[in-house]
Order: sequence, then structure tokens, then C-alpha cells
Amino acid sequence: MRRAGLALVCILVTLGASGLSAAAPPQVPPEQLFSDGDVWEPVAAADPSGPFVYLLGRDLGYRDCPGCPSETLMLRVSADGGATFAPALPLCTQGCAQSSRAQFDPVIDVANDGTVLAMWMDGFSPGAVVSRSTDHGQTWSTPVVVQQSMNGWTDKPWMAISPSGQDVYVAYYGQTRAWIAASHDGALSFAPAVQVTNDNRFWFPEGGTVTPNGTAYITMSSEDTSGAGAVDLVVFRSTNGGASWASQTVATSEEAPPCTAPGCITDFFQAQLTIASDANGKLVAAYTRTAVAHAPKTLFTITSTNGTSWSAPTVVSTQEDANFQQVAAGPGGGDFRIAWQDNRNGATAFNTWHKRLGANGKWGSEVRLSNVGTGAPYKSPAGYVFPYGDYMGLDVDGQGVSHAIWGEGTGRKTGGGSWFVRVG
Repeated sequence: MRRAGLALVCILVTLGASGLSAAAPPQVPPEQLFSDGDVWEPVAAADPSGPFVYLLGRDLGYRDCPGCPSETLMLRVSADGGATFAPALPLCTQGCAQSSRAQFDPVIDVANDGTVLAMWMDGFSPGAVVSRSTDHGQTWSTPVVVQQSMNGWTDKPWMAISPSGQDVYVAYYGQTRAWIAASHDGALSFAPAVQVTNDNRFWFPEGGTVTPNGTAYITMSSEDTSGAGAVDLVVFRSTNGGASWASQTVATSEEAPPCTAPGCITDFFQAQLTIASDANGKLVAAYTRTAVAHAPKTLFTITSTNGTSWSAPTVVSTQEDANFQQVAAGPGGGDFRIAWQDNRNGATAFNTWHKRLGANGKWGSEVRLSNVGTGAPYKSPAGYVFPYGDYMGLDVDGQGVSHAIWGEGTGRKTGGGSWFVRVG
């Protein structure tokens, strides 16, 4: 599975949003620790029509839930737009956490009517499952298996939902192929998965979106099964409800810088591709790439109004090695946000950053989100030792507030925690 009493020192930073109105720039409150558990793989979702915000992460050692697996998904819910959050609790204990299989690779999203959908891996077999909550995360439905496992093993899923929540697409990797399964009843059932690749490479879904006209998009990176070498960054597109998918390689990256942190793997820092769409159907895809093997990766975005023709790349950041970017759309047309992690402050001083797309189509000034320099052994005023977890989370609520969550630690699976903040 790849990419698979706290003293707060607040460093206030501001967001200069080029092309936006001259309103006072927002201030970023101090980042907060998700829980005192060993939590990574964090994701976030915000209700587009209500005050609820959801943070979800994988606790590698939660022990306070009888019957829960050793690696349990933990959920925090805010009912006031992210100002305060309820304590972290297991995502579900009624029918969906009563197994010995580890829960990992979570994704969470919210439909326009407030229905919350969570997807995760319920072990490698049966693999990806989806559960629903209609009471803001208090209770969850019995998980629906997306696809029966192929020879007992699938991995690295991602989920995209339509604004109504009725159309749900789950992409995953299995048998050295990529597959996408579709549901059109709000994840109550799934049609047989469609095989979308036919080679002997690793395929990692990393983003997805469904535009208002029903076109579905899933983004993936593709690499050699050794984890080394060049990486193709591919957009998959379906206009017929997932019955078939067209693919388009939008960029290629040479091999990423090596990861020398404790417990790391060859492809931990390999290039990734994510995507978001706004209420008008405009698409923004964000990716990292390097033209020189083992050199730091630059962060780029491209845009499209039809999903087939894309703009020239725009550079978002050239500050050392950019990783684990997420892009999300705000409530207004053309309003996009991006967050990522990089090590511009040193090899063991990573930070998390945020930008907003201005009305002039240009990315505004950076905001440093990882703004607390104490409180954990992996933190310093310069940053945190390592980006803990295989990805981070970003979403924007109906009031235009960004909600970001990411992992900080000392190495890969060597201990750490997830931290979150909102950018008004």
C-alpha cells in the first residue's frame, strides 16, 4: 500500500490571493492534533450545504473498541464549520468494524443533501467497501463490498461521488490492472468493475470528481512494479456512467528523489495526480513531476472545460520536493484551493502549504499550514521530520473555508500523528 496539554506556538501567516477582492487576508489558526493516537492516511470532507466537517484517519494501534480491528479508522466531526470538533471515535461499531481485518486507505465525501459516504479497504480481501451515514456520522450503514477480491488481493482505492451522491465510482488496483466500479443508487450496490488498463504495471488511483453533467473522472499514477523508473500520470474519463472509460496521459515524471527515512519504500515520493471540478464543470488537475531522475519534483496544475483538452501547465511551487498534493473546489465558479507538503526548509523539516486560485486564474500567495513548532518529538520551528502517511486531505465547505489535514512523523509507519487546520 503506497502513499500508502499541548503547547501551541502560533506562527501567523497570511494569504495574498492575487486577483481576489481587497478583503482582509485570512489568518490561519494554530494547527491541531487529530488525536493522541498513531494516526496517518488522513482525509477530510466538508458538507457543501451545511456546517458539518469530517476528518478521518487510520489509527495504527487503537485499543479502546472491543471487536474493532487492530488498525481502525477514526472519525472526528464538527457541527460548526470546523471551529470545534467532537473527540475522535471509531468510524463505526455497528456491523462495519467487527472483524480482525485492518481498515486502511480511507476516502470520505459528502453529497449536497448532507449524506456522507466513506470508503476504505477492509483488509486486502474483500478489499474496498463503502458505508453511508445520514445522521452526520453518528451511525453508519453496513458496508457494501465494491467488488469481490481478485485472487484474494486488491489495493489502493479512491472514490468519487456526484453532487447528488447517487453516482459513486471506486477505482482500485488488482492483478496488476486498474479497475473502476460504479454505483448509481448511492453505493447501495455496485455493478461489476470495469478493467481500464491492460499492462503489468502498478496503478494507483489518487483523485476523482464527477462534474454536474455526470461525467466522471479518476486520476491515477502508473509505474513499474519495482517502484522505480518513470511515472505516467493519467486521467480516466467516462461519459456513460462508468460503462467504459477513456484514458489520457497528461504528464510523465522521471523517478522521484529516494526516500531514506526509517521504514520507507522505493516509491514513497513518486509523482501523483489529483483532480477537482467546480459547479460549472471546470476541471483543475494537480500533479508533481521532475524531468531529471531523483531531482526534486515541481508542483503543476492544468485546467480544462471539457476533460479532453487541457491548458499548458502552470507552476504552483518549485520549492524543493513537492508531494502529496490535493486540490479542491470552493462554492463559487473558478474557486479552487491546493495544499501540499515539501521540504524546502531541510531534509527533515517538511511543511504543509496552501494556495487559492484567484479570479484572474493565477494562484495566490502561499499559506503555511503547519504552523506549530512544538508539542511532538517530530516537530520543530522549521517543520516536521517526515510526511506521515501516503496522502493528505483537503476540502472546501459551502462558506468557502478550506479544511486541510495531513500527517507528521519521524518515518513511514514509525510513529506520528495527523494535524488539521482551517483556512478562512
